[in-house]
Amino acid sequence: MAVYSIQQIINIAKISQYIAVSEVLKNGLWGGGEDLKLGRKLYVIRKSIEDDYISNPSDPTLYTTSAYLYALCAPYSQKAIEILNAGGGGSISPITPSQRPLPLYFNVSDTTPIPTGGNTVTLTQFKGWNIVFSRGGITQTQVVDHNNQYFLWNPITAVLFIYGNATEGEGMTITPA
Repeated sequence: MAVYSIQQIINIAKISQYIAVSEVLKNGLWGGGEDLKLGRKLYVIRKSIEDDYISNPSDPTLYTTSAYLYALCAPYSQKAIEILNAGGGGSISPITPSQRPLPLYFNVSDTTPIPTGGNTVTLTQFKGWNIVFSRGGITQTQVVDHNNQYFLWNPITAVLFIYGNATEGEGMTITPA
């Protein structure tokens, strides 16, 4: 087993983080059995070690925490090392694992994204994404008729239109897909 410096482990973790997120997204709904939060774990722990390393490179806890970080990279560390050794210069940009917007969950009121009596909202954070829309705990389907159980979504303009105005206290969920 090779011994890596703290800076090398940080670089391996940056690439492993990207690979982990990519694998989960590629494998679909449940990530193909991969740890769905591994990318986030690698980011948080790496960032903490990186900040400590910058502020105090002689901190005695850095060795053990970076060894832990390297162990977390295990499913992807060899591929990350190969990428690092491929050379070509450049730098590694950190990848934030949660590029997918967070779902919206709310009970309709006057201050929610779709207010009481409303039927339209622009959701810029979902622009370019398809959505799954649930109303009253029932997943809806997108149609073009005026049945009050349906909605229209335009991923280009990020405008959501629901048929039937929102009622006070009605539960709604909007999830990127």
